[in-house]
Amino acid sequence: MKLYDGGRAPNPRRTRIFLAEKGITLPMEQVDLGAMAQMSAAYAAINPLKRVPALVLDDGTVLPNRSRSAAISRRSTPIRRCSGAVTGLVAVDFMKPAKLAVPDDLKHLKRWHADIAARPSASA
Repeated sequence: MKLYDGGRAPNPRRTRIFLAEKGITLPMEQVDLGAMAQMSAAYAAINPLKRVPALVLDDGTVLPNRSRSAAISRRSTPIRRCSGAVTGLVAVDFMKPAKLAVPDDLKHLKRWHADIAARPSASA
């Protein structure tokens, strides 16, 4: 398998965190989203949907999001469900480039985010 990654964009980051939580290392190739490389003919040959991330199986099959997670899960030992926490972490982190802040009165959300962000996988 090979992962075509899109850097700090939310969906590629969710996939990298999920992989790190599962303890899986895959070969990765960066797709330069700033240069719109995902729209190139070369990338369209890999993933006709022109989206990142793209997980390409050894036989060349490109998997969509839900199938990608299932394929990763089959290759690893089961762990507790982490997809909700991963999505929440990425969503709160994405507030920064959007110039939004978590309101101060949401102290439980801030504590939860700090706990999840402290996990080693959060830096993936």
